[in-house]
Amino acid sequence: MLVGPKEEEALMSRAPELLIPFQRILVPVDFSDSSKEALRCAAPLARHFGATLVVLHVVQPNYPADPCLVNQYEQFESSLIDSSTSWLEKMVRAGVPPEVPSQAVVRTGHPATEIVRAAAEMRADLILISTHGYTGIKHVVFGSTAENVVRHSPCPVLTMRARATK
Repeated sequence: MLVGPKEEEALMSRAPELLIPFQRILVPVDFSDSSKEALRCAAPLARHFGATLVVLHVVQPNYPADPCLVNQYEQFESSLIDSSTSWLEKMVRAGVPPEVPSQAVVRTGHPATEIVRAAAEMRADLILISTHGYTGIKHVVFGSTAENVVRHSPCPVLTMRARATK
């Protein structure tokens, strides 16, 4: 869902003028509703600054313990990367207006590490990332990718809080 002109104007009227305009905004997505919302909000921000949106998805490898399954896993991982690329491109087409320059990127690895690495390599000026809003034991078990990105990012990070999920 794209942001309409009235919504964009309302968003931008609340955004402070920054001393350094953004040229490249990195938006990590995991295909959750909260990451789709982050992309929806990133598009008018990119339009406002004339920035390029880099929409990143990280496929997290989960190697099998049995060495006999490694060849099968490599085929599975390749298929997972292909399908992730297809989903990401569809998400970008649906969520980013054509006048906003954008790029879809799929990487493999630990999500927080790859997000920080991509921001440094691509010289991102801002990372706009959503949180899942996990609390309690879910936060302990699943960790927080957004939290780790904030701690290690080479550039400013804007987090969008999802509704708390227990």
